[in-house]
Amino acid sequence: MLYFFVLCSSISILSILLCNSISILSIFLYSSIFILSIFLCSSISALFSILPILLCSFTSILFILLYSKK
Repeated sequence: MLYFFVLCSSISILSILLCNSISILSIFLYSSIFILSIFLCSSISALFSILPILLCSFTSILFILLYSKK
């Protein structure tokens, strides 16, 4: 159970770091060409950073419910 929480939090932290680095790179690459790409990329990175956190919390709640029933 504890291992699952650690794995989940590390996955969400890694995805946040990955998305932030991708968005920073794209801002440097495309800021001179498109201003819209900055907005697009920031919204995509926000979505990708929120999704694994939601997924992890949902699965951890499911695990807690399953363990409490036993």
